[in-house]
Amino acid sequence: MTDTGNLYVFEGMDGVGKSTVAERFAETIDADLMQTPGDGISQIREYVDSDQHSRETKFLLYLGSNAAVSDQIEDRLEQGDDVVLDRYVPTTVAYNAAATEDDDLEMWVDRADEYDFTDPDELFYLHTDEETRKERMYGRDDVGKRHETDDEFMQEVRVVYDELIDVYDMQPIEAVDGVDNVIDSILEQTEGMEAERQTGDSVESDSPHD
Repeated sequence: MTDTGNLYVFEGMDGVGKSTVAERFAETIDADLMQTPGDGISQIREYVDSDQHSRETKFLLYLGSNAAVSDQIEDRLEQGDDVVLDRYVPTTVAYNAAATEDDDLEMWVDRADEYDFTDPDELFYLHTDEETRKERMYGRDDVGKRHETDDEFMQEVRVVYDELIDVYDMQPIEAVDGVDNVIDSILEQTEGMEAERQTGDSVESDSPHD
């Protein structure tokens, strides 16, 4: 019987180095690298993100992207492959909650929970100070999306992400010391978590059964 693979998810604001770290981590552990939105949905992303569409429409688009990628991930995990995913459900919740004025984060979380997404084995939240984040973001070739250059909005995104750390059991990783050091930190955490899981499994298997 083939062991199922593990799903590692990287979350964080635009410019924290998330995609770079996810790519390097996938190479390090020989895992498949994926991202949301998927390629198909990315083709209509600019159109849906325009002002003519409601927040509801945008939320459903990105939630649909998560669902499509989740299906693909499940197939790979069942084949025994590890998967590293750049962005997932917390991104959809964070950016939609930050864009509304009703301050109802729980509502967005609950709506996303209505769907049966593949659960991550580890979920890392990369963060950095605002000055470093902006330097990295404005140094990218693809910068230009309106929300990326809206300081007030991005500050709200940061606040929401901080609230989501406990909601999604994300492991905070400070991404300021270079990619290699960040990867080392993540590997230390994954090794420690895997050891805890194995210990828990051992205790469960050794416990008496009725």
